[in-house]
Formats: sequence, C-alpha cells, structure tokens
Amino acid sequence: MFKIILKNTLLCICLILLPVTVFADVTAFQEGGIEQTKAQAVTLLQQNKVAEAYELYKRLFRIAPDDEEISLGLARSAGLNKQPHQALMVYEQLLEKYPTDTALNLEIAQIYKSLGDEENAKIHFRIAAKQNSKKNAEQTAEEKSPFTIKGSLKTGFVYDTNANQGPNSNTVTLGNWNVDLDNAQHIPSAGGYFGANLDMGYPLKQGAHSWWLVGDLNYYTRLYKNTSLGKIDSRHWQWGRASTGIRYLDSQNFLDLRIKSEVVDYEFLKSILSFGPELTYLRAIKPNFHLITRADIEHRDNSSGRERNGTYGSAGQYARFLFGEKNHDLIIGAKYSGGKTEDATYSYDGWESMARFTFKLPYNFALSPSISYGEDYYHKPATALDKNKRQDEVIKAGLGLTYDINERWSVETSYQYTHNTSNSDIYRYRQHLTSVGISWSF
Repeated sequence: MFKIILKNTLLCICLILLPVTVFADVTAFQEGGIEQTKAQAVTLLQQNKVAEAYELYKRLFRIAPDDEEISLGLARSAGLNKQPHQALMVYEQLLEKYPTDTALNLEIAQIYKSLGDEENAKIHFRIAAKQNSKKNAEQTAEEKSPFTIKGSLKTGFVYDTNANQGPNSNTVTLGNWNVDLDNAQHIPSAGGYFGANLDMGYPLKQGAHSWWLVGDLNYYTRLYKNTSLGKIDSRHWQWGRASTGIRYLDSQNFLDLRIKSEVVDYEFLKSILSFGPELTYLRAIKPNFHLITRADIEHRDNSSGRERNGTYGSAGQYARFLFGEKNHDLIIGAKYSGGKTEDATYSYDGWESMARFTFKLPYNFALSPSISYGEDYYHKPATALDKNKRQDEVIKAGLGLTYDINERWSVETSYQYTHNTSNSDIYRYRQHLTSVGISWSF
C-alpha cells in the first residue's frame, strides 16, 4: 500500500512541478515582450516619432537580428533619423534575400540619393522600375507566406542525484511507526533528453491592432540509465503538449488565450492527461517595464487511479524589467496553485514566489540565475500515521548558461537544486539536476 502511495505521490509531484520547468525553457514572457515592443515601435513610426522608434528598433535588432520585420523598421527609422549609413547596411541585408523587391529598391535608392551617390541610386531605381509590384516589403513577405512558423530541437545529457525524488532512506517515520518502503530511497542516475517545440501563427488582422490565430506543439522526453528506476516506473518519462488559440497585439497590450492539452507518460504504461484553457496577458507600462498575468485551469485524468482525477489551476502576477543596452532581463512574481480531486486526500492549495535574471554577456553568452520558494497545503485529514495535515515547502535554485554559436545553433548548460521539505518523511527529498546539450532553432 505504501509503495503505491509513494509511486503515485512522486508522479503527482512531477506533474505539479512540470509547468515550472517548461515555463523556464519556453520563455513565453520574452516572446510577448518582443512582440509588444515591435507593435509599439510601429506605432511610433506611424506617429512620426522617428527618434523614439529608432531607439526601440535598435534594441529589438540586438535581441532578434534575423527578424525581417525588425530589420525593415530599423532601416526605415534610421533613414528618417538621419542615420543613412546604418540604413544602407540594413537595406543591403534585406536585398540579399529580396533583390528585386520594388519597395526596398526604391527606399535604398532614396538613401543613396541623399548621400549624393547618383550612380547607385540609378541602379536601384532601374531595378524598381522593372517590377510590376507596388507593394512594400511586409506585404510582399505576407503574400509569400502569411503563415509563420518557428521552433527548436534540443538534445543532451543529464545527471540526476535523485531521479525518483525519493527520501534519504527506505525507512521512513510515519507517526509513531518506522515503515520500510521498497525502492523508496533516492536513486542517482545519468541519462539523456530530447525536446522539440513548434510555434505557429496566422494573421487574421494586421496593423496597429493585430489579431492572430496561434498554436504550439511541444514534446520532451528523458531516459535514465539506472535500471533500478524501472522497478518504480521512473526510468523513462515523456511529456507532450498541443494548444490553439487567439492572440491580440497592440502597442501596449499582448493577450494570448488558448485551449491546451497535455499528457505525461511513464514507461509508456501510465499517463496523466490534462485539458483546459490558459491565458497570458502583458501590459507595457513602459518599454522596459511590463506587468504580466498568467492563469490556467485544467481537468486531469490519471490512468493509474481515479483518486487523483480532478480540477487543477493556477494564477500568477509577474513584473518584467529590461535594462542596459543588451536588454538584460529580470522577472519577479508569485502565483497561486491548487487542485480539487475526487479523493480529498490529494486536494491542495499552494503558492510560489520566483525571480529569474538573464544577463546578456559578451561573446554571445547568456547567464540565467533563478530562485523560487513555495508552500503546498494538502486537505487530507490527520491519521494515526500522519498526525498533521500534510504541508510541503519547496525551495529551488538554478543557474543556466547559454552560448549562441550562431543564430540557429546554441549550447545550453543548466543546474537546478531542489529541496522539498514536508511534515511527513515520505515526501522529503533533495535533488541536484545537471544537464548539457545543444539546440537548433528555425
């Protein structure tokens, strides 16, 4: 009986902690901040606030130099802000991809003309004159492919000092009893991981107020080498997610509302399936200060037992600060989470506070320290074995280091320490998780 309780408890803990891990990897906050700042820069340019638009586009270009929309905005704002040489450099990069584009050739010809280079100006005027299209660069790109898609693949090695999230010993104290549990003690193991994600978008309406149809697909799997983990169904686990929804974007607001479905599988035999809505809202108080709200609610169905089935949810508020020429990133905030299950034993309420810092270092390095603290309060009444209602306290500290080889390839290393304290021995554990891998983005 205790073995079953331990097994299911560990499974539940993994699922509860999983969104935190995924949230750190996917960086939805950063994506929302970039999209919102792009919209703000477009609005400033439309309002003829050229100097402010130019400064925003310079910051965006440092973050995403391969984004063609940002490059075009930088080129135009640089030209209008009397920075013709920078405008020329960016226009030339765009013309390498679209050498016959009418709008690009007309605009670069005007820049050459302002510099007194009549010969190059005439060359680009001639190219533009041969083209039938009168569309600008964004319209041309949109007609070629209004559907946007991006994603990444990652793989690497991992070492986990507590792969089964077990206590220090197979013997635990429950009430006045010392109980021996098979395979409960923590088991260290090396292993490997693989992950893939795909983000998709289709514009329903573009301009100062944009609407998008969006979706994502995500997959992550980890396989541990230690065969002892197979006895407790923890050697191999995988996670998958699919979502679709609507995104709204203007110069100060970013709203993303989706319906998601997620599944966690252990050894391909047991699974937890969840389904429900999620919301992300970002409000730009200033270009370098954002307030972010995240919330979700879902129903979970556990194939190994109905007692954990029920409704789970969370709601959090965060603040994001950008500073420095390289846009160093600080996110701080807190969230509430809870679950109401068919068996009240597993119902709980909890909260978590967190902070994450991303430093953009020289030579394409980025350093990301993070820390979080949370508490969970379970509704299970006290018994002879558990004299008090279960309460858990979770402390996490992490450090990530990323090196961008180029705009597509990067090397990623990370370390995370987890300390789970509980008033019940069976749920106490410590874990050190280290990983190193490579990522390819497209």
